[in-house]
Amino acid sequence: MVSNKVLCVADSLALPRANVKFEETWFFKLCQAYPEFLFIPKFYRGLTTKALVSSTKSDYLEHYEPSLVILQIGVVDCAPRFLRRSSLFVKALNELPKPVSARIWRVINTVGKREAKYADVLPHKFEKNLRDYFSRCREASISKVIVIKIAQPSQNMIDKNPGITRQVDKYNSIFDKLTKEYDFISSVDPLESGDNDLFLEDGYHLNAKGNSFVFQYLSKYFSSLRSTLSQMVMSGAINKPQDTLRL
Repeated sequence: MVSNKVLCVADSLALPRANVKFEETWFFKLCQAYPEFLFIPKFYRGLTTKALVSSTKSDYLEHYEPSLVILQIGVVDCAPRFLRRSSLFVKALNELPKPVSARIWRVINTVGKREAKYADVLPHKFEKNLRDYFSRCREASISKVIVIKIAQPSQNMIDKNPGITRQVDKYNSIFDKLTKEYDFISSVDPLESGDNDLFLEDGYHLNAKGNSFVFQYLSKYFSSLRSTLSQMVMSGAINKPQDTLRL
């Protein structure tokens, strides 16, 4: 079994896009900076913690048998919405011809109000999903889970979704709570400033600078781990850094 595997689970914030090249993503930067580790990407647009406990939950952990996990998830779970996306009304609306549904959505966006109660994953369910996932991580002897906390909203995002700040704080507090309960979990908060210049115009997705910030925070851990493994090689405890990450 390869024991230097690092499973990276994230939503679209980790993906390249029109204004962010793959080479500018924090994932690519980690791969380039730490070639002794095998970084495995599991990135999906719209990913929520529901996926971590779904019928395909093993796709996000067990099937890869990693030693480390990086988790960047939560903003899709917590964002206030006009309507609950799982509601029959929304499902029926999305079945209409696109020109018709688009007009209806424009009306909803104009006269409606985004509300926390319509978030994709409510706080108690968010915590439950994470507890399930972290418990499985413990059972799988994962040595470290690094949680990238939900970015503090930029002003551009707040303008579009005024209730987002309170939601982000609430869901990040759940990460804080679980980090204290599980000794193998650490969290980083590279986007706590919420500065507009870390995000694209949508105020949500990371630009090159935002990705660099995430990389710098993650790099602190991997740089320290590299140093520890190198010392173990020099002492004869292991033959090469790739031999073990289960420290």
